[in-house]
Amino acid sequence: MRKLKIVTLILITAVLLSLTGCSSKLIPARAPAQENTNTVGFLTLYAFDAREEQIFLVPNMGHSFVAIKNTTAAPVQIRDYTLMPDKEVTMGTYGHQAHFGIWYNLEACYLTDGRYKGIGSVTRALSTGDFELINEYVGEGYKQGKDYWSFDYNCSAFALAIWNYVSADGCCNEDVINIKGTTTPAKLYKELTLFEGFELNRKSSDTNLAYYHNGTELVEALFRG
Repeated sequence: MRKLKIVTLILITAVLLSLTGCSSKLIPARAPAQENTNTVGFLTLYAFDAREEQIFLVPNMGHSFVAIKNTTAAPVQIRDYTLMPDKEVTMGTYGHQAHFGIWYNLEACYLTDGRYKGIGSVTRALSTGDFELINEYVGEGYKQGKDYWSFDYNCSAFALAIWNYVSADGCCNEDVINIKGTTTPAKLYKELTLFEGFELNRKSSDTNLAYYHNGTELVEALFRG
């Protein structure tokens, strides 16, 4: 009888912890967020663990990025990029020889080209204040904020930081994702699968044009695969 009481107490404690905890593993996220009167756009967090595109002896660590959609009737400035009404732009960092830092729509080009097979994503609604938070995080001027890439501050660290910066609202906000150690696309992908709104192979805007800021202006780059 004593053992039965102990087991029952453990089960009750586990249920209570699952209801009050602050971990995304315990509380399913709200994504995909439902549109309401305050919604002016959507933020999607992508993670690609590269499992379906591995080539023997060719390293592929995957990739992570965000996509931002403007659902208003007016243009919205996302740092250096003007996002037109009812349009979406992907935003991610690359250690690319042309530019070590933020690229706009380069990931959308890859998705259009049929790449990133098996990519996962979650989506949440954005308010006007959230657009401001995104710009606050990345910095509105060139060489400010987060326009760079490094092994420590890689693509997944950049994308997750934007997601968490917008989502943060006290310790128990279920959209915030916490990863121990170095953030990688594979770790992030695993976390995304815990969300109720997890999606596979979500498409973004069809395009073959990508952009980056060279310090003076926004540069257009034609994607050739």
